[in-house]
Amino acid sequence: MPDLARDAVKMSSIVVGTDLQAAARRNDRNPLVVDGRELVPNVTHAVSKRQHLYFYYEVYDPALAPAIRVVTSIAFFRGGRRVFETTPVVATALNGSDRKGVRFQFDAAVRQRLRITVRRC
Repeated sequence: MPDLARDAVKMSSIVVGTDLQAAARRNDRNPLVVDGRELVPNVTHAVSKRQHLYFYYEVYDPALAPAIRVVTSIAFFRGGRRVFETTPVVATALNGSDRKGVRFQFDAAVRQRLRITVRRC
């Protein structure tokens, strides 16, 4: 769990899953439901080559000024070398307004050790 008092960028834990399912019912309070599809967390940590990895996390209190700009991407490493990185996503507005945050959801087909980078610009 991140130390939100100490970390420069306040962010949630990262939820990793291998499946998106139709949400059983509308649930505006479940952050894992986006556009009627629910991210199913992968608790086994086992991923086959035919599966995708889905990542979900939130950045809290991103605004240092009235304007919000958060740039984030996911990078995969093997042996200390970057082997893949998603295209950076830029958020300029709150989309997790119930928690005053910015929600990010990624789909990646590459399966390596991962690191998430979040920068304020």
